[in-house]
Amino acid sequence: GGCGPGGEEDPREQALPVGGVELRPADPPQYQEVPLDEAVTLRVPDVPVRPGQLFSATVLLRHNFTANVLTLRIKVKKGLHVTAARPAQPSLWTAKLDRFKGSKHHTTLITCHRAGTTGPDSSNPLELSEFLWVDFLVENTTSGGVAVTRPVTWQLEYAGQAPEAEKDKMVWEILVSERDIRALVPLAKAEELVNTALLTGEPRRVPVRLVTVDSGGALVEVTEQIGCESANTQVLQVSETCDAVFVSGKESRGARGVRVDFWWRRLRASLRLTVWAPLLPLRVELSDTTLEQVRGWRVPGAAEG
Repeated sequence: GGCGPGGEEDPREQALPVGGVELRPADPPQYQEVPLDEAVTLRVPDVPVRPGQLFSATVLLRHNFTANVLTLRIKVKKGLHVTAARPAQPSLWTAKLDRFKGSKHHTTLITCHRAGTTGPDSSNPLELSEFLWVDFLVENTTSGGVAVTRPVTWQLEYAGQAPEAEKDKMVWEILVSERDIRALVPLAKAEELVNTALLTGEPRRVPVRLVTVDSGGALVEVTEQIGCESANTQVLQVSETCDAVFVSGKESRGARGVRVDFWWRRLRASLRLTVWAPLLPLRVELSDTTLEQVRGWRVPGAAEG
């Protein structure tokens, strides 16, 4: 039906399509979980963070945890701050936060006291549940576009334990980058390699460059702190500096889609190449068994006439 008083829509008010919008589900959050001891586990973000960004780490407890007091000692260097500690169940636990500034690092003590008791729990005693959220703030400083790591030391302390005991200490590194880096991409000048080194003894190589891609599509080459490994060194090898893949003549066969893994910081990527190799011993068949002189060649020492 029409929308106007007379039943007809004013052409000047008609909705006109101006473009399309693609809707895609967001990527699930990336985390890694690291046990601090038998009953306490730390869940931390496994993605780069930006200057000025707030983020949280989660402390998980097993259901059979019986201590009434738990102290978490966190040490951070310049550029990172602990801003808050929030119990997941305030009716059961309280959290007190104390900060101490040092010449090399800042220390935060989070003391958690059990405030109440729970009823009978029929769940698995080894199951983990969220216990505490620790909020961090990255200083809004620039690093010239270079990604830097910020180490965070976590240590659990219980009543009767020496405060600086090495037990239950874990170091977690946060990658801080001004760019919103989304992927690591290896670029090779060829997708196939013929292993003539098995016949000549001369290595064959394909140069490789590693670039990062940010959310705006910008590419930046990375040359330091790179790791790499060939999934099958009997077919293809990778240089120690990760700037080339090669065959040296020591390989035993060829293969399709040989994988070479690269990593930089927390980003990983793979490159796949096809390597062709001759079957040895090499057998040569000639359809014409009559040998003729090759133009431009001569026998050394033969008389020239």
